Formats: sequence, C-alpha cells, structure tokens
Amino acid sequence: MPSAPSLEPDSAAIDSDIESDIESEIDAARVDAARIDPEELAIALRVLATLSEVDEEDPDFLTVRHATAKMFKSVKVSRRAIKRARI
Repeated sequence: MPSAPSLEPDSAAIDSDIESDIESEIDAARVDAARIDPEELAIALRVLATLSEVDEEDPDFLTVRHATAKMFKSVKVSRRAIKRARI
C-alpha cells in the first residue's frame, strides 16, 4: 500500500528558494549603491528588533536568519583573507 503524500513542505527546497531570493536581493543592492539608504537601514533595524517575538520556525524568521548567516560568513572569509595576507 503506497504511503500518503507528506503535507510537510520540503525544507531543502524552501532553503534553496530562500537563498536564491537573498542572492537576487544582494546582487540588486550591490548594483544600486555602495551604501545602504538610511530609510532602508532603519526598516532593517526595526525588523531585526522584532525578531525576538517571532517563532523560530516562521518563514520570515528563517529568511532573516539565512541572510544574516550569509553576512557573517562573508565577514569571516574576509577576515581570514586579511590574516593570510599578513603571513
């Protein structure tokens, strides 16, 4: 007897979609300006401040978590490159 299809979303597909969306937004931001618009920065900070009230399984929370992880990874890679250049 075949099993019933799962009603749970495919988390790998969701993660992939989120990463693609983030990549697109990051690329667009790079093209638009070297600096963040002050109004957009204020919005970002306001959103980050409200995240403590959002469930960790919420898709919006996951999107922000992926974006911030990508940012921290970029900083980490940059710092490693600077350290290696000093050697």
